[in-house]
Amino acid sequence: MPFGGNADQLTVPFWSTAEIEGALRRTIAHLTERRVLAYPTETVYGFGTAVDFDSVEALVRMKGRPPGKPFLLLIGSVQHVGRLDLHMPTYAADLAARFWPGPLTLVLRGGEGRVPPRLRGPEGGVAVRFTPHVGLQRLLQRVWRADHQYERQPARGTAGHGGLRDCKPVA
Repeated sequence: MPFGGNADQLTVPFWSTAEIEGALRRTIAHLTERRVLAYPTETVYGFGTAVDFDSVEALVRMKGRPPGKPFLLLIGSVQHVGRLDLHMPTYAADLAARFWPGPLTLVLRGGEGRVPPRLRGPEGGVAVRFTPHVGLQRLLQRVWRADHQYERQPARGTAGHGGLRDCKPVA
């Protein structure tokens, strides 16, 4: 699952419950080291990083992503929307209740100071998807649980982003 290239590359099976549980600690460490993650989605594999300025910029460089084309933000629970200070209007909440977890992507406002600029579209929204992949849900929930332990500490990193509290994989 984690991918870093040559010496930094780490391949971890991530399908069975035992594989997922066995991979979580190494995968979280991989993300906190601001490395890239290759992970399964509903149809293909995606690349992601932690949600901090430096990690997202590294992903932008790796993929050659043009300005104005943001990445999708994966979540493992509806509660993560609130933790990022994103705003979910009633119509979006109705759609989420019907189609999440699943391939529905909602573009939500908010998240100032919590979401790096490269995750925002030209109009300022953040594309959010609640992954149906059980392994990714477990990973994201573990990251968020670890996040709760550190949220009172100041963030480390560039431009006010970074640190474990901002470690959420993106695609």
